[in-house]
Amino acid sequence: MTPNSGWIQAAVLRVQNEFLDHPALSLTTAQAAGRFALDPRLCDAVLGALLEAGVLARTPEGAYVRFFPGFASTAGARQRSARDGRHADTLHAA
Repeated sequence: MTPNSGWIQAAVLRVQNEFLDHPALSLTTAQAAGRFALDPRLCDAVLGALLEAGVLARTPEGAYVRFFPGFASTAGARQRSARDGRHADTLHAA
């Protein structure tokens, strides 16, 4: 089955809602693909979209977590990432 835009949008909303409903959730791409029953490449794209939208952040270990704007170090990582043109944000210990 080839995902269409409606199916992809539903996947993004489902993953987003799971992270919003469970603030302590921390998943690698492989874990998220299994949890949400998504193809690993599609899951990577969904997580990347949520990262770019500011919903998620990425830990130094590569796990995706809910982004909390109050973290000054996270905002700095986001700004450096945008400036450097990198795909993923990384959380750094404050």
